[in-house]
Amino acid sequence: MNRRNGAKMKILILIIVLAAASLLYIRVLDPRTFGAYGDDGVYVTTAKALATGHGYRIVSLPYEPSQTLYPPLYPFLLSLIWRAFPKFPENLTAMMLLTVIATLSFLVLSYRYLVRQKYATEYQALIVVFLAAINWRTMSWSTLVLSDMLCAAISVAGLYLAEKYETEERRRWAIGSVLGIIMGLAFLTRTSAITLIVAVAAYYMVRRRWRRVLLPVAIAGVFVIGWTVWCSFNRGSFPDANSEYYAGYVRCYSECVNYLQALNGASKLMTFARMIGTNFALLGIGSVPVGCLGFVDGLPPIVFLSLICLTLVLIAGGSLRQAGKSVRLLHIYLILYFALHMLLPGSAYDRYVTSVVPFLLVFLVTELDVLTSAVRAKMKSPGSAIGKIGAAFVGTALLLSIGLVLFSNGSALYQLSASYSFKKAAGPPREFAQAIDWINTHTDPSDVLVCNLDQMYYLYTGRKATASYSLFMLTTVPYQTRQPRFDEQANEFLKIARENNGGYLVLNSNDFKYESEVPGESIEAFVEKSPQMFARVFRTEDGRSAIYRINITAD
Repeated sequence: MNRRNGAKMKILILIIVLAAASLLYIRVLDPRTFGAYGDDGVYVTTAKALATGHGYRIVSLPYEPSQTLYPPLYPFLLSLIWRAFPKFPENLTAMMLLTVIATLSFLVLSYRYLVRQKYATEYQALIVVFLAAINWRTMSWSTLVLSDMLCAAISVAGLYLAEKYETEERRRWAIGSVLGIIMGLAFLTRTSAITLIVAVAAYYMVRRRWRRVLLPVAIAGVFVIGWTVWCSFNRGSFPDANSEYYAGYVRCYSECVNYLQALNGASKLMTFARMIGTNFALLGIGSVPVGCLGFVDGLPPIVFLSLICLTLVLIAGGSLRQAGKSVRLLHIYLILYFALHMLLPGSAYDRYVTSVVPFLLVFLVTELDVLTSAVRAKMKSPGSAIGKIGAAFVGTALLLSIGLVLFSNGSALYQLSASYSFKKAAGPPREFAQAIDWINTHTDPSDVLVCNLDQMYYLYTGRKATASYSLFMLTTVPYQTRQPRFDEQANEFLKIARENNGGYLVLNSNDFKYESEVPGESIEAFVEKSPQMFARVFRTEDGRSAIYRINITAD
């Protein structure tokens, strides 16, 4: 009876934690934040194309290429929402709620996986879910229209079934088939989920049970091959400076490397080494502790660095302690997950930690449990006073660290929730609203916009739009040894405007892509000094945005 009551209490605590998290997520959810990130605009644009019968295309671009960069499952789900609620931007709230539901599902499945597969006790798993749920960085990513949390939920279901499949005999074919489908769906949500398929295959190979894994890997392989074949038949060639970016990850990756080689004047080997080293520093060392525990800016540097080091030591210690007993599927999956993201440009920040936060936290929590048990044992043992003083110091440091983590997340959540109104008015972000209103009123529907956040402008205006900068330049910013010269940026900018037959240029003063190391040099200054090519027709009241009519003859 006591065990049953204890189990019910743990489930009740889990429900309370998730219910509180749900209220916080809904509190900070605001459709006016849509579009400011970039990827969310791509997903909604392709969802609109699917819902309106245009196929899986980036219909915001003038040449409407097939979408061969992002797999289709998440846009397909968004398209169902678009069909049910066809009025934009009112349907954004429902799309954001899909991400919230995916996040809550991810947390529930993570709890079940960690407990059932004995990576943690029930109480340890509850702490993990609590820390992940109140993490303000997780909350920020979980209220955007992004595919990360859906892929994370599907992936953890795959991890759970993969370990269950190992010992299952009665329903082996059924579980193996479902596992293969789930791994395939994860891949169709995010291409990086290929690590799940490889991890499951590697896990069974290590355990010398490769025959058993053939069925799920074969089924998942059908999804991978199907998407690859579709991309190969629908990948077009377009005269746009950014067309290679949309052609798929392989060509995009190759062009990023080529761009960095030319910009940095380095060999391909040094380019790869710099990319891996930067990702290791920013993602592995910086983003892991920050993303796991939600540290905020403003902490004293010595405190911040101490928390970073303590978190890394505990996570490393916990993972090595578990792997030392037995290398399991979760360990292989995390190694492959981070190895892949170390190689990819544009992945060196905490967004890519969010999908594995509970798995990293379980190492931290279990190692913290070992450490606190050692401190208690030392304090109770009849040892020397110096030993007890040392134990007391360690215990105090841990308590202060836990307090700082809770305070950091609490203050961030308060500021985040206080910045939003309970009345979630649908509409563009305030800083873009005036420019969007002017475009809708004064331009022709056939005009092409050249602007940053082009998908957002397309969705709010119906005008075709293209990025006003090189997407390769943006993706490779952390790996550049020098900033592109102003003339290089200007030439790229003019090329994009000319190739897309741009009608209007939209500039925002907070667009960092137009900055220059030379004082006074900027794209805006260049445009203002070239009235024969760019005639200013509108400036917002706050002066932060301006619109220019483009008079550039296409080649």
